[in-house]
Amino acid sequence: MPDWKIQVANTADSEEISQLYRTVWTPFLNDFPKELMDNRMPLAREIKASMEKKTYFIVRDKAKIIGVARATIEHGACLLDRMVVHPEFRGKGIGKALTLHIIDYARNNNAKKIWLDTSPKLTEAIALYESLGFRECGLFRKHYWGTDIKFYEMLI
Repeated sequence: MPDWKIQVANTADSEEISQLYRTVWTPFLNDFPKELMDNRMPLAREIKASMEKKTYFIVRDKAKIIGVARATIEHGACLLDRMVVHPEFRGKGIGKALTLHIIDYARNNNAKKIWLDTSPKLTEAIALYESLGFRECGLFRKHYWGTDIKFYEMLI
């Protein structure tokens, strides 16, 4: 398994990040409401705008972005969200590397916990988070546009 190099994205990466989100989420178009899918596939300009307050971490294979995750630290807690890995690169440790990097980022920025939300349908993501020590801390029924959402946290 390669030692994946993780770096902070910049605004020049926003178009490629947007395209990666589309690549990953398009197969789920019939599984989730349109509003949720639109939220998970932001436009490049939306990503650029969010970079003012949120940090995107990326993984490249050669020059191509193959993994991305976003971290936001507020009120002493770090939100891990918008993590995706290109389908051709799954199972190679990229999601794990991104998650561990964000755990370190949260610790280095004095966060006391990391939290995230995910769909119960995304069993591979849930298995990853649980294997790293995240614990389910809640379930909101019909939360985002009528879909159930599980919440996970890790105290650090």
